[in-house]
Amino acid sequence: MKGYTVIENALIAKLLVDFSTELSAERCRSGDPDGVLNSMFDAGAEYGCFIEYNGGRPDDLSPFKTVTWIWSFLGFFLIQRVDDIEIKLRAIVDKLCVLFDDDHTLGGCTPAARFANIGVADVVKINDTPFYWLPFEVEALDR
Repeated sequence: MKGYTVIENALIAKLLVDFSTELSAERCRSGDPDGVLNSMFDAGAEYGCFIEYNGGRPDDLSPFKTVTWIWSFLGFFLIQRVDDIEIKLRAIVDKLCVLFDDDHTLGGCTPAARFANIGVADVVKINDTPFYWLPFEVEALDR
């Protein structure tokens, strides 16, 4: 087994590659939403993303003979409320839904990674600054 942390790091690396024009390492992290927000504010950036642990469960239906786990990751794409927000949200969703098309193994870290859900964007205020918050959930096999 690779373990949750290795797969989580591979997921973040994949997001950084596929969203290279929107994100940077400082604005795409796990377990540190405040750090992501501070980096966005400091850089005056429109986009940020953070990943949170969402549990795991044994996969009893796995075709593999070894113990297999399904790890769940909650992601949140943050977009500062700007002009053309609908266009920007659609572009993010379009990129998210094909994230694993060319590499569903995250560079060999997992037999398969897939989206369990891409949620509906919601407006939130953080430090009196309006943001759109786009949640998504990724599941990855670990054996």
